[in-house]
Amino acid sequence: MLKIWSVRQTQPVVEKLAANHPLLIGQRALDSLYPCVQGGATAIPGAFGYEKTVISQSLSKFSNSDDIVYVGIDQRGNEMAKVLRDLPQVKYLISHLLNVINRKNYFIVKN
Repeated sequence: MLKIWSVRQTQPVVEKLAANHPLLIGQRALDSLYPCVQGGATAIPGAFGYEKTVISQSLSKFSNSDDIVYVGIDQRGNEMAKVLRDLPQVKYLISHLLNVINRKNYFIVKN
């Protein structure tokens, strides 16, 4: 599954959808510092201990989107349990995915 492609040449796509609807998180600091669009990818930067989990949980709870896919990779088990407890309406897509590798918890949930 190796694909060599030039960095300067874009990969072909059939059609790219316009990103014209903002993803409003509900916290003014995050909405102004890290603007996001619905359907786009979002990154939450920060070092260890900077409460990135709290930000991602508030994004999944209070944003103006219908579906949210939360992928918690390399998270401690108690943090993932808190996420699943705080979001009781979620449906499990994949639970304990690759739990053998590094003995970490991997959850993918859909709102």
